[in-house]
Amino acid sequence: MKRLITAILASAAVAATAIPIQDKTPPQVPGKPKPMATVLIPKGKTYKPGKNFTAQVIVRFPKKWHGYQNPPTKKYQIPVVIESADKKTTTVVKVNYPKGKVLTVAGEKSAVYGGIVRFPVTLKAQDKEGTQTLKIRVKYQLCDDASCLPPDKLEIKQSVTIKK
Repeated sequence: MKRLITAILASAAVAATAIPIQDKTPPQVPGKPKPMATVLIPKGKTYKPGKNFTAQVIVRFPKKWHGYQNPPTKKYQIPVVIESADKKTTTVVKVNYPKGKVLTVAGEKSAVYGGIVRFPVTLKAQDKEGTQTLKIRVKYQLCDDASCLPPDKLEIKQSVTIKK
């Protein structure tokens, strides 16, 4: 029994450290909803120089708030956008924006993101070996059923290893 418990705890410790997660949630401002949080989870530990690799950007929206799907349902809506925050160090090749959930917002049907949303992304590794710091920007506008806050952005950093 003691061995079983030790094995379970060891497995849990390995599982908890297998995926690097970085949470850059700013502190909550009184009277305003907590801004969404973003994390970048690269798959694997090393990447080949100059080659594409996949990762996920995960966005958490505060309860009762949403961001508009990309592409947006209406032309005036400001969608969630994921892009490079530093083109010298990070190349975002492609973002697979998922379909949002269709809700009635301010009397109109619109596709929105809410809760936790995963955005698969393709990134390109730098040409040289070593540690690369990925810098990703998430642009968004938080809205509820009656109003929207001004557009905003979050930037996240995640280090990856580039090796042949």
